[in-house]
Amino acid sequence: MYDRAGTRRPGPGHPAPQPAEEVEDPLLARPAGPRLAGVDVARAVALVMIVGAHVLLFSTDDGEPTSAYVRGSEGAALFALLAGAGVGIAYGRRPAAGARAWTAAAVALTVRAAALVALGLALGHVVDYEEHAVVVLTTFGLLFLLAVPLLRLGPVALAVLAAVLAVVVPVATHLLRPVLPTPQVVNPTLGDVAAEPWAWLAQVTLTGIYPALAWAAYLCAGMALGRLDLSSTQRVAQLLLGGIALALLASLTSWLLVTGFGGADRLVAAETGRLGADGVADGLAWGLAPDDARGSLWWLAVDAPHSSTPLDLLRTTGVAVAVTAGCLLLSRVLPAVVVRPLAAVGSLTLTLYTLHLLALTWFPDAWGEPLTLVAHVAVGLVLAPLWLRVARRGPVESVVRGLETAAARAVR
Repeated sequence: MYDRAGTRRPGPGHPAPQPAEEVEDPLLARPAGPRLAGVDVARAVALVMIVGAHVLLFSTDDGEPTSAYVRGSEGAALFALLAGAGVGIAYGRRPAAGARAWTAAAVALTVRAAALVALGLALGHVVDYEEHAVVVLTTFGLLFLLAVPLLRLGPVALAVLAAVLAVVVPVATHLLRPVLPTPQVVNPTLGDVAAEPWAWLAQVTLTGIYPALAWAAYLCAGMALGRLDLSSTQRVAQLLLGGIALALLASLTSWLLVTGFGGADRLVAAETGRLGADGVADGLAWGLAPDDARGSLWWLAVDAPHSSTPLDLLRTTGVAVAVTAGCLLLSRVLPAVVVRPLAAVGSLTLTLYTLHLLALTWFPDAWGEPLTLVAHVAVGLVLAPLWLRVARRGPVESVVRGLETAAARAVR
């Protein structure tokens, strides 16, 4: 059960099935605090948004992105921000003292990164990009690796770094694209890495649909959030308002630059010869495809989903912060019968995400229907609570946790 602060507590006669209070964490020099139900609920929301983008129609009859596609891009950002928040929460509001504690944390995160990259590359063998499912796990693995040198930073420094990365990395990437390998529109596999390691590294860090260096903005924002006192209702309410304000400001800025100040006209004039009129229109609505994202700097003013421009990163960061804060607040007032199954889904997101991708392969024709989304969500809501009655973690989470725990203990 969960207390009024939204933390997981054992119910009468029923021990908590998930890891909660005072569980020794390899990322800590001291025991971890209790899990926050709202963070797990936010993870569940992110998973549903991503699943919806994979199984529902992504284009309207007019060729515009559907709400499901837009929410999918926001769900991916939320997922990445929550990965950072998990590191921030696990490592504590004040970094653990001592070189050995930091080394154990660094080793655990590095092993986690390697495990996620390996899983992502393995899924690349079976998940068809043409089914519009881009495996995000390789990017997540690199994000955890990037978290290692950031472990000693406080929330203010992390927030500033997030803002800097959101602006600087997309601009640098845009300028460097002419000399970088053209990204492949496929889910990379281990064979791709072995054959063209430099091309794969450029794609997963800079030029792909999920560029890790640009997405480090989500990581830093999440780590900053995780270092705050999320049991404080006042602080969480401030995060909610701040996230909404950031999302609205970024969207308004993009609209002013593209529409009010003539950015769209400049793009039509500069890019029609290269892309054609339809290509420019698609770029404004969808963002440029990863293998065609170059040309005028005015493209950086677009905040289209999955474009990873400065304003897209800032807008989706605001949405992610607001959704996380909203889930934290709602988890404190909603009945446990609502919170508990959602939080269970959120604590098994890695397992459920993997199963979802495999289901897309097993049932390739079950696509484009709302009933498919309902089926995926229903399976998660039933499977997750049942699994947590007999185990503390999901099967994929257990493997990753076991690897990082063993590695961390070896250096402590």
